[in-house]
Amino acid sequence: MRAGLAFWAGVIGAAVMVLGMWITRAAGGTGFNFGYWWGSMITGTTTTGTWILGFIITLILGGLIALIYAAAFEALGQSSWGLGVIGGVLHLVVAGLVLEWISLAHPAIPQVIPNPGYFTANYGVGSVISFGILHLIYGAIVGSMYHPIHKKIGVPRGRLTEEHPVGVVHDRENVTVPSGPEEKVPEDREAMKIGRGRHS
Repeated sequence: MRAGLAFWAGVIGAAVMVLGMWITRAAGGTGFNFGYWWGSMITGTTTTGTWILGFIITLILGGLIALIYAAAFEALGQSSWGLGVIGGVLHLVVAGLVLEWISLAHPAIPQVIPNPGYFTANYGVGSVISFGILHLIYGAIVGSMYHPIHKKIGVPRGRLTEEHPVGVVHDRENVTVPSGPEEKVPEDREAMKIGRGRHS
């Protein structure tokens, strides 16, 4: 596994998610904030320092989660943005559920920040849609940036049959190669075999 590549791909994906959620907030689609949600868990406030702390936590978690994606890509022997989106769907389901479960034990909820609910549903439909799309984008980024060490190489069926026709056995282990003069077949013995073949 290329752990470093996977981690940085996850960091970039997480940064894009934070940016996307900021755009959604600016458009009035949500009130959820990754930085405040994570940071206030430690500081109990919503200051600038809290947001920076929460932003760093978000990036680190994004990098660690990408390692799971990478392990799946290595198992499959391939990666692509499409496979990343499929992983993003699974990621979305888990994240949407865990968000509410952690919020129930969050020390700053509801005194400092409101409970976002499952999939940030307490912030409205627009928030849920943004939350879902951003996780799919995260998966696409990780899937497109990461490349497995061992890739599965598909051989076209037509080419395979041309190089190795069906019914022909290639057994290189049973081929005997003369190693010295003592194993060389005399030419007259070969001629005798040819002559017998012609008479028969």
